[in-house]
Amino acid sequence: MGKPKAETAARFVEKRVKGVKITPYVGKIQDKDEDYYMQFDLVICGLDSIEARRWINATLVGMVDADNPRSLKPFVDGGTEGKSLTGQNERFGKHIKGARPS
Repeated sequence: MGKPKAETAARFVEKRVKGVKITPYVGKIQDKDEDYYMQFDLVICGLDSIEARRWINATLVGMVDADNPRSLKPFVDGGTEGKSLTGQNERFGKHIKGARPS
């Protein structure tokens, strides 16, 4: 308690998964540019804002370069909506030359 959920979740996962390195970010994700997101292999969010979810989704899709498979960033959205704490899990995919289907 008393710490941002991004930091708490990052430390929890790092303890459970050997060798994983997580960079937690607390703040408006819209304040970061594409170069920031390009450095990661995977983007995991626990956002409370639908606007922020739509923004990060559009940003990550917009970064995709068919000639650069590393530009395709898997996105895991672990947020909830409303007071019901209803979660969702969605997979969005796009065919990229050189990318492996899951």
